[in-house]
Amino acid sequence: MTPVVKSLSNNSKKGPKGYNIRSIIRTFIAKRIENIPTRAALVRRLKSDPVFSHICGFGFFSKVPSEATLSRYFTKLSGKNSLETILHDLLDKAHEMEIINPETAAIVVFKT
Repeated sequence: MTPVVKSLSNNSKKGPKGYNIRSIIRTFIAKRIENIPTRAALVRRLKSDPVFSHICGFGFFSKVPSEATLSRYFTKLSGKNSLETILHDLLDKAHEMEIINPETAAIVVFKT
């Protein structure tokens, strides 16, 4: 995730601190893994399930991002082909670990 995080990092010292980009990316991956249908449902899950929130990187008592914040980050990620980069990196890693066989595996990507 490092190249994606660097491309989206805001090094400005002004304005609110914002959210950790790695946590946002983990949240989108968890949304897919958990088959959470909407960003609104994702925010509800983050708020109601402290373990899920912690796994995504927000901690047990941290403020979780709003639906609007997740939408803005998703737009940023989509605009830079960042999600595709992450997907390819994950597929390469899974192939290296012999979790998948690229000759027989099919990956279907859905837009959210």
